[in-house]
Amino acid sequence: MAKIIAIANHKGGVAKTTSCVNIAAALAKMGRRVLLVDVDPQANLTSSFTDESKIEASIYDAMKGAPAPIMHISENLDLIPSHIDLAGADMVFSNKIAREQILKNILDELKAGYDYIIIDTPPALGLVTINALTAADSVIISICAETLPLRGLVMLDEMIGDIAQSINKGLHVSGIIIAKYNRRKLDNAVIEAIREKYGDKIYKTYVRTCVSAAEAPTYRQSVLDYAPGSTVAEDYRALAKEIDNQTI
Repeated sequence: MAKIIAIANHKGGVAKTTSCVNIAAALAKMGRRVLLVDVDPQANLTSSFTDESKIEASIYDAMKGAPAPIMHISENLDLIPSHIDLAGADMVFSNKIAREQILKNILDELKAGYDYIIIDTPPALGLVTINALTAADSVIISICAETLPLRGLVMLDEMIGDIAQSINKGLHVSGIIIAKYNRRKLDNAVIEAIREKYGDKIYKTYVRTCVSAAEAPTYRQSVLDYAPGSTVAEDYRALAKEIDNQTI
């Protein structure tokens, strides 16, 4: 039965999608069966593996009642793609009964076939993100070491707390990813500020800055396939092992 993990941060540019892609790829190479679910209307996760303009069905269609369109990406790795139409989800589903649980109902039917379901959430705190957090067993927050995004995380913390109290009793933050780490004094100062808030939830593996991570999506590949010997590929392999060893 799959562990369902939402990777979240409503601030953009914090390597959230990059982490989804490469953690999933690393887990798949470890022999874990992984389903990626893209619920970001920008579809950056989808375009990291395929040409989104050629997608015939997406998670949006599944949320409207169609069968979930599962694409096979590579050994042990599947994807449910996104589409720009998902940007209108708040309005389309606003009057639907149990609208917060639409995604959960979809994934509940799929989780027996996977070890992990990893959800890439949009940089917003609307209905789609609420659906992702309602479906998830836990949340991993991706934070860029180059900035201090803690103030903006207050709203995400509040949403996680509200959902844990009212809809999804087991929901919790299982880890914090430090991304784009460059060993600068500024980066270390940011990490210390994050540690004050989240303590031992920060993963031991920091994901270092590396141009390969930005280049890989151009070739529709994870960085583990595009540049397997790079520092960032090494970091994501280590990070995936940490996550795999966790009791979510």
